[in-house]
Amino acid sequence: MKKRSLSSLGLILAKVDYGEADRIFFILTQDYGKLPFIAKGVRRTKSRKRGSLELFNLVRFEALRGKNLDLIIEAEVVRSFDKIRKNLKKMALAYYFSEVLLKILAEGEENRKVFDLALFILKILKGGEI
Repeated sequence: MKKRSLSSLGLILAKVDYGEADRIFFILTQDYGKLPFIAKGVRRTKSRKRGSLELFNLVRFEALRGKNLDLIIEAEVVRSFDKIRKNLKKMALAYYFSEVLLKILAEGEENRKVFDLALFILKILKGGEI
């Protein structure tokens, strides 16, 4: 039997708008591997989670298990890689890397080494010259 909720550290790899105000996130989690999540109302300007759930952020989150998608109920930024978003070349590399991870990783397979590697690459992109 699945636990009713889960919490973990995760890197936000991709986001897709869903419905009027919701968004689906693909997160590489430290404990559960790559998983899709939905965040209700996150596209509204008054959403508390809006600032935390940005691409390439490292977040600590809590989610409730759902029938199709797990629902993010809390999210807190642990590390922001905002310098990547300010540089077009770094952003292109980060997008490419996240697309590769989305394609090669199976959903729900925990892989701590891949998580650590993804964090390492983002740290290099944040601080290095490209």
